[in-house]
Order: sequence, then structure tokens, then C-alpha cells
Amino acid sequence: MKDTNKLKNYRLKYKRYYGIDFGSDYVIHHIDFDRNNNDISNLLLLPTELHQRYHFYLTALCGPSWKTGELLLNTKLSRFGLIPYSSDEMLLGLIETIKECQKWLLYKEHLDMHKQFGRGVNCGSNTNK
Repeated sequence: MKDTNKLKNYRLKYKRYYGIDFGSDYVIHHIDFDRNNNDISNLLLLPTELHQRYHFYLTALCGPSWKTGELLLNTKLSRFGLIPYSSDEMLLGLIETIKECQKWLLYKEHLDMHKQFGRGVNCGSNTNK
């Protein structure tokens, strides 16, 4: 088996490193947003829908170049036509989404504990994704 540190396919790297399998309904998120940083500590398993929502809120608040912190006023369709999303609405959505992502960080910590200390650690029921 190939050394996981040398794998360039970060999805396969995550699967092999943690010894789990998951389908296309999950993605690997780069925590620092650098897709070239495939260190296992920078990779996080997320459901595809949650990952998309996370990036939606970042883009809705800051525009396509959200890394620069530029604020963009996006719009939504209503019965009155296009109206701007409120910043409060977007921030609340982002906060709720981050809370959900936090659960997946905790799951990763369980996987790390299992990897470090072996089978005696209870990793919950998520290991068969």
C-alpha cells in the first residue's frame, strides 16, 4: 500500500489514512482553503450539501473573491422580484453552518484518537460513511 503522506489524491488519502470509506455524498474540505495543502491535518470530511452551503454563505457575504474580504450585496428572488439578502440573514446562516461543520471537526478528532490509541476508542456510528 502506498504511503498516505505521498498521495496527491486527497480524497483517497483521507480514506486510507482513517481506514474509512464514503461516497460522492461527502467531500474533503481544505480547512485553510489551500487546495495544494493536502496535509491530513488540513483535510476535513463534510457532507456535500453542508460544504456547498458553507461556500454559498461565504460567497454571499463577500463575493466570489471572499478571501479578500470584499463585501458583496447578493440578491434573492421574492414575490416582489429580486431583493437583497440582509447581512444579518447571511451571517446567521453562516454561523449555523459553521456550527454544523464543528460537529465534523469533532468527528475528525474521534478518528484521530482512534488512529492514535486503537480500537478502544469509541468513534461513533459515522465510521461506515
